[in-house]
Amino acid sequence: MRLHPKPAGWARRQAGRYPWWLAVLALPCLILSPAPALAMSGDAAAVQMARGVVNAMGGSEKWARAEWVYSSETAWFSDRPSPAALQFWRRVGEPAEMGKIVGPGWSREHRWDRTGGYRLRNGVRSEISAADLAQLHGWWRGEIYMMYVRFARDDSSLKLEATGDHSFRVRDGDRNLGEFFVDPSGALYRWRYGFGSESVDYVYGPLRDFGPIRAPSWGALSDGSFRFFYTGFRLSASTPSGLP
Repeated sequence: MRLHPKPAGWARRQAGRYPWWLAVLALPCLILSPAPALAMSGDAAAVQMARGVVNAMGGSEKWARAEWVYSSETAWFSDRPSPAALQFWRRVGEPAEMGKIVGPGWSREHRWDRTGGYRLRNGVRSEISAADLAQLHGWWRGEIYMMYVRFARDDSSLKLEATGDHSFRVRDGDRNLGEFFVDPSGALYRWRYGFGSESVDYVYGPLRDFGPIRAPSWGALSDGSFRFFYTGFRLSASTPSGLP
């Protein structure tokens, strides 16, 4: 509860009305009462759904501690005849990502952070342009893995709005950070998001265990052009050793 300043002379007037020992007893309450915690705002139902997403994935306590999110996938691209192996390391506290994609006869790698980055296409390196880096940074702010952690941390910059009994939209200031669809257990089964020149509409399979946390067993773009299932998923509270 916020304490408002009192007008001059208030204490003197009150002293004549109440015994001194009541003021002594009340003092610890004023000292020890914590300030109200900042939290996500908006529709209560939407906030509950957002918290339910991470609760279904192993609990907000585990996700809130994450500073890096690692995932490995086997994926199918509509323009490739064979599946590829994907690995990603995504940083939570600031924009940064490393990724590898290896398929039969082809490969892609990338690494970028706040200051710059590069891509490797079948071993040939190119620097990421300033425009592309700005797009990556903007996308990172609402990337699904970042949103899991932001929900877990009850990020006070997020404002949520229910769009249905099992769906909600998220905003961060003037930015739309997507729409989330959950089943009655709280698990996310669809996510729509866009920034700049890119937009996605993903559907997800049922959750499965990855050690102490849970994640969707598979995911796919709604048009089927990209499909994957997770082969590994973990959270790290510090920078993992052995990053590429």
